[in-house]
Amino acid sequence: MPSLPRHPDSSENSEEPTDPSQAAEVSGMDTEQMFRLIDGILPFEACLYYQFLPLALEGKYLKLGMVDPHDSSSLDYARNILAYLNCSLKTEQITTKTHHLMLSAYLNYSQTAKRTQKRKSKPKKQVPPAEKPTLILQDSDPPAVSDSPTTETPAPVASKAVSSTPIDLSLVSSQKPQDGEASMAATLGETTLPLEVAALHLSEPMEFLATLPPDRLLQELLGRVLMGGIGRLYFERQPDSGRILWSQDGILQSVLETLSVSLFQDLIIELKRLVNLPLEPVVKPQKVEIERQYQNECLLLRLQVMPGSHGEEATLQVLRGAALKFYQRKKLEKLGQESLNLAHVLRRKLKEMRDRSFRYDLPIEEEANLKKLLICLDQQIDCITEFPVNPQSDS
Repeated sequence: MPSLPRHPDSSENSEEPTDPSQAAEVSGMDTEQMFRLIDGILPFEACLYYQFLPLALEGKYLKLGMVDPHDSSSLDYARNILAYLNCSLKTEQITTKTHHLMLSAYLNYSQTAKRTQKRKSKPKKQVPPAEKPTLILQDSDPPAVSDSPTTETPAPVASKAVSSTPIDLSLVSSQKPQDGEASMAATLGETTLPLEVAALHLSEPMEFLATLPPDRLLQELLGRVLMGGIGRLYFERQPDSGRILWSQDGILQSVLETLSVSLFQDLIIELKRLVNLPLEPVVKPQKVEIERQYQNECLLLRLQVMPGSHGEEATLQVLRGAALKFYQRKKLEKLGQESLNLAHVLRRKLKEMRDRSFRYDLPIEEEANLKKLLICLDQQIDCITEFPVNPQSDS
């Protein structure tokens, strides 16, 4: 059974939740089952990205704890995954603090499990795959349910557009911005700038990186996260130190612990420089996306910097290949829907102008400008429809 969860901002000596309501919420959770569900159904990356937790599997229902139960992108992702398992969804609201605490506990649990597995596997000789036993995980009893209402949602039929690999979707599906969150997207020109990375110590252990100055440390971290697949760096601020979690394709690779506060903050500043963000501390989450060329491959760097309980924190995600294409397709669909909504608004406004002009026999002063605008819109729509699309591009 995993140990009691530890808050991401706590020190190595784990502490119990101090808020009584939070303590009650945590005590009612079956962490053992939750961790197995994270390992098997909704991976850590998805839980971090969409701010949810798989609380329990109750028959044909998955109980999903969500920071925002009305987040449509999170619900869509979970439903698409559950469609493959013939499961339906129940949602239950959890606090942001509980979400962070449980994910931190999962990281500690997975690291401990890794070390234990290493020690156990050393003396054993390698067993051929055909002779390995099949591990069947039994569902444990459902955890106690909190007083908060649950919402039951049937899972839809799986769509062909959804990848059968859950972690790709968790990383590339669009995320609904939180209220008050400032969002910023870098403007891309016709040519994408190259990403220059000089990582000279890739063979060194992560602990060695803590001895480097912040600019060199960032280069080494980038060198690791760019090795392949979908990489993510999570910069977590703790009361008297900082730590960095490096994951690749949803699998935790390494953790750099107990960075000094000054080094950690300087590293956040280097991240801001990388994407041309203002260097002063943020008061609300800031998101930036920049496209770069690296070793003849197009990458999308997605940085989010947010204020934490003890200082600034950040996540840096690298998308490439099919994951990048899927992400851009989702963005394009969103832009198309927004454009359609604006077109409906424009149509209603034009009808209202025409009716008022006819009823009161008044001229429309902006008629000439409106006609110019409509001609311009027609030209842009023609450009979109005539743009050649490679049918092999989605393969």
